[in-house]
Amino acid sequence: MVAGSGGRRCWPTVASGGRSRLATGKLYTALDRLAAGGYVELVREQVVHGRPRRSYGLTSSGSGALRAEALRMADAALLVTDRGRRQERGTARQASPA
Repeated sequence: MVAGSGGRRCWPTVASGGRSRLATGKLYTALDRLAAGGYVELVREQVVHGRPRRSYGLTSSGSGALRAEALRMADAALLVTDRGRRQERGTARQASPA
Protein backbone atom coordinates (compact mmCIF):
# COMPACT_ATOMS: atom_id res chain seq x y z
CA MET A 1 0.00 0.00 0.00
CA VAL A 2 1.47 3.35 -0.97
CA ALA A 3 0.38 6.67 0.49
CA GLY A 4 1.29 10.05 -0.93
CA SER A 5 -0.20 10.31 -4.37
CA GLY A 6 1.85 13.22 -5.66
CA GLY A 7 -1.17 14.60 -7.54
CA ARG A 8 -2.41 11.23 -8.72
CA ARG A 9 -5.41 9.34 -7.41
CA CYS A 10 -4.68 7.74 -4.07
CA TRP A 11 -4.63 4.00 -3.52
CA PRO A 12 -8.14 3.54 -2.00
CA THR A 13 -9.71 5.25 -5.03
CA VAL A 14 -7.83 3.03 -7.46
CA ALA A 15 -8.34 -0.17 -5.45
CA SER A 16 -12.07 0.41 -5.07
CA GLY A 17 -12.67 1.10 -8.74
CA GLY A 18 -13.54 4.71 -7.91
CA ARG A 19 -16.24 3.80 -5.36
CA SER A 20 -14.22 5.18 -2.45
CA ARG A 21 -12.48 8.54 -2.50
CA LEU A 22 -10.11 9.41 0.32
CA ALA A 23 -8.15 12.66 0.53
CA THR A 24 -4.45 12.32 1.27
CA GLY A 25 -4.83 13.98 4.69
CA LYS A 26 -7.53 11.53 5.69
CA LEU A 27 -5.49 8.65 4.30
CA TYR A 28 -2.51 9.52 6.51
CA THR A 29 -4.80 9.96 9.53
CA ALA A 30 -6.25 6.50 8.92
CA LEU A 31 -2.80 4.99 8.39
CA ASP A 32 -1.51 6.61 11.59
CA ARG A 33 -4.44 5.10 13.52
CA LEU A 34 -3.91 1.68 11.92
CA ALA A 35 -0.19 1.86 12.75
CA ALA A 36 -0.94 2.88 16.35
CA GLY A 37 -3.29 -0.11 16.60
CA GLY A 38 -0.61 -2.46 15.29
CA TYR A 39 -2.48 -3.31 12.07
CA VAL A 40 0.02 -1.79 9.61
CA GLU A 41 3.66 -0.82 9.80
CA LEU A 42 5.79 1.63 7.85
CA VAL A 43 7.92 -0.37 5.45
CA ARG A 44 9.71 2.39 3.56
CA GLU A 45 9.73 6.16 3.34
CA GLN A 46 11.23 8.00 0.40
CA VAL A 47 10.99 11.32 -1.43
CA VAL A 48 9.71 11.15 -5.01
CA HIS A 49 9.67 14.37 -7.06
CA GLY A 50 10.08 16.38 -3.85
CA ARG A 51 7.15 14.74 -2.09
CA PRO A 52 7.26 12.17 0.68
CA ARG A 53 5.98 8.72 -0.20
CA ARG A 54 5.43 6.09 2.46
CA SER A 55 4.89 2.40 1.91
CA TYR A 56 2.97 0.43 4.53
CA GLY A 57 2.46 -3.28 5.02
CA LEU A 58 -0.03 -5.32 7.00
CA THR A 59 1.17 -6.84 10.24
CA SER A 60 0.05 -10.33 11.21
CA SER A 61 -2.49 -8.70 13.52
CA GLY A 62 -3.71 -6.51 10.66
CA SER A 63 -3.98 -9.49 8.35
CA GLY A 64 -6.10 -11.35 10.91
CA ALA A 65 -8.34 -8.33 11.46
CA LEU A 66 -8.74 -7.84 7.72
CA ARG A 67 -9.65 -11.50 7.24
CA ALA A 68 -12.20 -11.35 10.07
CA GLU A 69 -13.80 -8.19 8.65
CA ALA A 70 -13.93 -9.69 5.15
CA LEU A 71 -15.71 -12.76 6.54
CA ARG A 72 -18.14 -10.56 8.50
CA MET A 73 -18.94 -8.57 5.36
CA ALA A 74 -19.34 -11.74 3.28
CA ASP A 75 -21.76 -13.16 5.86
CA ALA A 76 -23.76 -9.91 5.81
CA ALA A 77 -23.86 -9.97 2.00
CA LEU A 78 -25.09 -13.56 2.02
CA LEU A 79 -27.82 -12.67 4.46
CA VAL A 80 -29.01 -9.83 2.25
CA THR A 81 -28.75 -11.72 -1.05
CA ASP A 82 -30.40 -14.82 0.41
CA ARG A 83 -33.23 -12.71 1.75
CA GLY A 84 -33.64 -11.15 -1.70
CA ARG A 85 -33.80 -14.58 -3.34
CA ARG A 86 -36.43 -15.75 -0.87
CA GLN A 87 -38.53 -12.65 -1.60
CA GLU A 88 -38.26 -13.29 -5.34
CA ARG A 89 -39.56 -16.84 -4.81
CA GLY A 90 -42.28 -15.60 -2.45
CA THR A 91 -40.91 -17.59 0.48
CA ALA A 92 -39.80 -14.72 2.69
CA ARG A 93 -41.41 -14.61 6.10
CA GLN A 94 -43.83 -11.76 6.54
CA ALA A 95 -43.01 -9.36 9.36
CA SER A 96 -45.59 -9.52 12.11
CA PRO A 97 -47.49 -6.28 12.73
CA ALA A 98 -46.29 -4.32 15.72
